[in-house]
Amino acid sequence: MIDSTLQLPLSAPQRDFWEAALAYPVPSTHIYAAEYFEIRGALDTDAFERALRQVIREAQTLHTTRIVLDGDTPVRVLDAALADDWALERVDLAGTKDAHAVALAGMRAHCTGAIELARGPFFRHTLYRIAPDHYYWYHGYAHILVDGYSGSLIATRAAELYSAFAAGAKAPPARFASLAELQLDEDAYRASEQFAHDRRYWLERFADQPRTVTLAGPARFPERDDGPDLRETRIASASESARIEAVAKGLFTSTVPRLVTALTAAYLYLNTGAHDIVLSVAAMARTSARERRTPTQCANMLPLRLHVEPGHTLDDLCRQANREMTALRQHQRYRMGDLHRELTSLDNGQGVFGPEINIMAFDYDLRFGDCVTTSHNLSVGTTDDLMVNLTDRRNGEPLRFDFDASPQYYSRDALNAHVGQFLTFMRVALDDPFATLGALESRLDFQPAALAG
Repeated sequence: MIDSTLQLPLSAPQRDFWEAALAYPVPSTHIYAAEYFEIRGALDTDAFERALRQVIREAQTLHTTRIVLDGDTPVRVLDAALADDWALERVDLAGTKDAHAVALAGMRAHCTGAIELARGPFFRHTLYRIAPDHYYWYHGYAHILVDGYSGSLIATRAAELYSAFAAGAKAPPARFASLAELQLDEDAYRASEQFAHDRRYWLERFADQPRTVTLAGPARFPERDDGPDLRETRIASASESARIEAVAKGLFTSTVPRLVTALTAAYLYLNTGAHDIVLSVAAMARTSARERRTPTQCANMLPLRLHVEPGHTLDDLCRQANREMTALRQHQRYRMGDLHRELTSLDNGQGVFGPEINIMAFDYDLRFGDCVTTSHNLSVGTTDDLMVNLTDRRNGEPLRFDFDASPQYYSRDALNAHVGQFLTFMRVALDDPFATLGALESRLDFQPAALAG
């Protein structure tokens, strides 16, 4: 019998997750990338499964069967046979009362459970039939294998294959690189002058050792439990989405992600009075062509620093955000784990550099043949503080804000209060983006003391 297994060291991004997993008696992860697609139309479920199986054959990271120690080195063990040895769960809820709620509960049960790294499994696909010509496709993955961008690559490839099968056309060739090829890119980076340059940049940028600023009150529990983050979702109206995009373009030719970054920094200042604001910003960290086209774990979380004064306007902060985000992107491959070890002053005891910003701007105008889709994010991982997630599918859907908070530091009431105040501040600021923060503050009724824990 031919041995189909392969053992590889963990990549640098995966080692960050491995270190987090060591907090448990048995190395485990509760960190998922998960979403579901609402599919409307006459879906050929057999063709759908055929397409999905082909994607999983092509995405080598999904062949991982276990992650264990080989001596002192954490390694991933892959088995190509796994590409065919998994089951698409099919659940028929047509005619079931509250079919949506039942499906959602099943999805959330999966993406909030524990995965023992020595055992897996590391992903699940479920196809729920909600009604005739109405389906939910859930796909959830251990974040140690894939990041959010990988989910978009997998979904896009599945739709591409399904559409080819439905049309009786030849399937487009696979584009995913192998993990060995990706490791070559990583090894080349860590041996390069760019790696040394990135390290110098980060150490110099934070040489004065600023402290991080947080909205969190005292810990409500001694330790973070295994439960999911608290989440509050708000979907902007079409007019609100258009307004956000218009203001972003008008402010120093900024972008929506940088506008949201500026708004978040201003909100922290208004709540804390701190002038030196450090945020944690998610970065794709995919700098090679192979990385950009291949499902794997590359995502990084890096500190972004803004100086905020009462005389600053939203335009001023967007200019800062533009400069800082450009620099961050130029140095985005340097790993969060390495920074934590070197920038100890930025460790606020919660494992992050400050409140987090995660922008998911992926093109998700997907069609499975004639079937149209709408995507719904369920999990982008976990936060040890507060995370502002902005989803822009670039397909005409309104902007979506997901506010995630660690239950160790935030209550549901506190999270809701912050969400309400942040969105109120955003609307006021967008109506007058050249007003100073001091002037905007006088129009608001912030009560920071009521928002702790």
